[in-house]
Amino acid sequence: MTGDGWRLERIVRHRIVVHGAAVVWLAAVALVMLAPALSHGASIGPTDLLSAFGLTATPGVVIHNGLSGDQIQSFIPWTILSWTQVHHGLLPMWNPYSLLGMPLAFNWQSAPFSLPSLIGYLFPMNMAYTAAIVTRLVIAGTGGYLVGRVMGRSWLGAVLTGTVFELSGSVAGWTGWPMVNVLAWAGYALAATILVIRGGHRTRDTVFLAFAMAFAVYGGHPESIGILLPFLVVFAATLLVARAVRSGATELLAGINVVVGLLAGMALAAPLLLPGLQIAKGSTRNAVGGFAVLPAKTAIGFVFSGFWGSPVAGSQWFGPYNYYETAAYVGVIALVLAGVALVSRWRDPEVLAIAVVGIFIVAAVFLAPLRSLLNAVPNGTVIDWNRSLILTGLPIAVLAGLGLDTLIAGFWRRRTVLVAFVGFAAAGLFVALIGARFGFQLSGQEGTIRRASFVWPVATTAVGLLVVLVLWIRLPSAHGAGRPHRLGRGWIAGLVLVVTETAFLVAAGAPLWSASPAMLPDSPGVVALQRAVGSATVGVADCPAVTGYAPVGILPDANDGYSVNEFAIIDPALPAGYYRSWSAETGTAIPAQGTDTFCPSLTTAALARLYGVGFVLQSAGGPPVAGAVFDRRIDGEDLYRVPGAARATLVPRATAGIDTVGTPVAVTHPDPATWRMATAADATSELRLRLTDTPGWHATVDGRPVAVHEWGGIMLEARVPSGRHVVVLRYEPKQFTEGIVIAAVTLIVMIAALVVAAVRGRRRMSTSPQDVVAIRPVPEVPAAPSGGH
Repeated sequence: MTGDGWRLERIVRHRIVVHGAAVVWLAAVALVMLAPALSHGASIGPTDLLSAFGLTATPGVVIHNGLSGDQIQSFIPWTILSWTQVHHGLLPMWNPYSLLGMPLAFNWQSAPFSLPSLIGYLFPMNMAYTAAIVTRLVIAGTGGYLVGRVMGRSWLGAVLTGTVFELSGSVAGWTGWPMVNVLAWAGYALAATILVIRGGHRTRDTVFLAFAMAFAVYGGHPESIGILLPFLVVFAATLLVARAVRSGATELLAGINVVVGLLAGMALAAPLLLPGLQIAKGSTRNAVGGFAVLPAKTAIGFVFSGFWGSPVAGSQWFGPYNYYETAAYVGVIALVLAGVALVSRWRDPEVLAIAVVGIFIVAAVFLAPLRSLLNAVPNGTVIDWNRSLILTGLPIAVLAGLGLDTLIAGFWRRRTVLVAFVGFAAAGLFVALIGARFGFQLSGQEGTIRRASFVWPVATTAVGLLVVLVLWIRLPSAHGAGRPHRLGRGWIAGLVLVVTETAFLVAAGAPLWSASPAMLPDSPGVVALQRAVGSATVGVADCPAVTGYAPVGILPDANDGYSVNEFAIIDPALPAGYYRSWSAETGTAIPAQGTDTFCPSLTTAALARLYGVGFVLQSAGGPPVAGAVFDRRIDGEDLYRVPGAARATLVPRATAGIDTVGTPVAVTHPDPATWRMATAADATSELRLRLTDTPGWHATVDGRPVAVHEWGGIMLEARVPSGRHVVVLRYEPKQFTEGIVIAAVTLIVMIAALVVAAVRGRRRMSTSPQDVVAIRPVPEVPAAPSGGH
C-alpha cells in the first residue's frame, strides 16, 4: 500500500472509532435513563394505568405516571397491531378493532413506516415499543452530534451537543409520543442544511437533506412537521443572509437547493403524505382551535426539573398546563456554555443563525404577537406551537458544544475563563433569586418537592464555578512562557462538565418511565369477553358523554392490543362523520371543537344494529339495553347480546331505508384490510357494510369493479344484482399507490443526480491534479496561538 493509501486508511479507521464511540455513548445514556424502568421488565409503557379501568381493573395497583395514558391507550396497541401484521407478511394498513375499522398506516401517529418502528419489528413483540423509544432517543442524540461535527466541534463538544438534545426535558418527556418521532430528525436536517449552504458537495448534501426530511415525515405527526419546517426555514434564511452580508455575494443557489431538498423529502414521503393528508382533511383533527402561549414563568423550566413537581408516584404535579407541555430543562451547564459560545463566536454566521432560530422557537412558545402570526398561516391554529419546546434543546445544545470547545481550547485565556465564571456566577444568582422568591412559599409535600428541585441547579452551578476557578488559578502568569503545551487540563475540565450535565439530565428524566414484563397486562375479564363475543363488535351503554370514557369494557384504544372489536375510539384521525351520524340518529349535539374521543352510549338494540354492534356492555345493575338479551356477567359488568346485529346486511333496494334491518351476510377476512362475502338475493339489493367510510376502499362483484357509497353518515354500501355473487372489498388507497410512484421517481432522479455529480467530480480531479491536496485528520481542538492570554 502506498503512503497516501495507508494514511487514508488510518484516517478512515480513526473516524470510525471516534464516531462509533459517540454512538455508543449516546445509546448508553439513553439506556441509563431508562434503566430504572427496565429493571421491572423489557416492555416500556404505563401498563399500570389499565388497572383503573373497566375489565382490566386491578385493585391495589399504584399508578406510576398518570399523564402517559396515550402510550398505553394508542401507541403501544398500534405497535402490537403493526408488529403482528408485519410478521404475517402484511403491510400494516388497516385497524379492524376500533369503531367500524380505522386506517392504521395513515392515521399518522401509528407511524408503522418510521425508522424506529422498522427497528422495532426486528425485536420480539414485547420489546418492539421499547426498541422504538431507544431508537428515537439515539436519533436525536446522533443528529445533535452530527451538527456539532459539521460545525467543527471536537468529539467531546459534539457529544455534549448530542447528549443535551437527546436528554433535554421536552425530548425525554415526549419520546413516547410521535412528536419526537418527527422532531428527533431535526439535528440531521439542520446538519444537512448547513452542508447544502456551504456548497462543498451540494448535490450529495441536498439528497442528504431530502432523506432527513423524509424520515421526519414518516415519523407520523403532521403538526410536528409544521413545526420543523419553520425551524429549518428560519435557520436557512438567517444563515444565507449572514453569509451574503459577510461575503458580499448572493446565496440564491444555496437557498434553491435547500428548498429542493425539503420538497424532495416530501416527495420521498409521498406514500404516507398523500393518503395521510386526505384522511386528516376529513377528520376532527382539522377542527382544533388555536393554543395559548405558555406563561412566562414556565421558562424557569429551562434551568429546573421538578420545580412544579412531576406526574409520578411519590410526587405530584402542581404547575401550569401539564408536565409534558412545560418541561424543557437543559440545565445550568448547558445554558452557561451556550452563553460562552455567543459571547466568543457571535460573528460566525452559523452561530448567529443557530441563535436566531433558538430565539424564534422560544418566542413562538412565550410571545403572543408571534403566536398570532403563526396562527394566521393556513392551518396554523391546528398546530400546538408550545410543542416547539421540543426543539429548543437543539440550538442550546449546539451552542453549548461550541462553548465547551471554546473553554477546552482557550482555558489558558483569561477572557475565556472569565466569561465562563461570570456565566456560572449569574446562574448562581438566578437560582438564589428564584429560591428567595419561590423556594420557601409552599408547605407540605409541595414545599418538599419545590425545595428538592433546587438540588441539581445548585450542584451543577457549584461544579461549574469550581471548574472555572481551578482553571483560573492554574492560568499561566502574564510573565510566563505563554500558553501550556498540553491541553489536558482543558479536556479534564470539559469532561467534568459533560459528566455532570449528563448526570443531571439522566436523573431528571429517569423517574418519568415505567415498564413491565408484557406490553399489555393479562386480564381474566378481557379473556372472558374475548371468548363471549368472538369477532363481534362490542359497544357500551353508559358512556357519560360521547366525548368521554366509559366505565366498562376496555379503555379505547387498548382494545386494539387485545384484538377485541370495540365501538369506541381515541384517535385524532377520527372521521368527523361519526359525530354527524350519531347526531342524526340521537339528536346529540356535535362537539363545538375538535376532539379525538368518540364513545356513544348504545342504550337500545336498534341503535346497536344500525352500527353492526353485536354485544353491549352495561355497568352491573344499570338499566338493561332495550331490545337486547342479557348474556352473562363478566367481572361485574353486564353483557347484552343484540339479536339480528351483523357487520354486513343485504337490503332489497326497493325497501332500503336507514333503519331497515336486512338479511345478515357472513363476512370473512383473508387479512385485516379485506372483506369477502357471498350474497344471494332475488332482486337488486344494497349490501350494507358496517365499515368506516374512509377513502381507499374498493369493491368488486365477481371480480368486476363496482362503486361503493356512503350510507348512515359514516358507513359504506355497494349495489349488487340479483342472484349469487362474491363481493370483495379491499383497502388499497389510490393515493398510497401514487405516493409510491412519486417516491420511486424521486429516488431515481436523486440517484442519477449523484452519479452525474460523481462523474463530474472525477473529471475535474483528473484535469486539475494540482487542486488535489493530501487528506489530513482534522485536529480535535483548534490550535491556540503561542503566547498571550
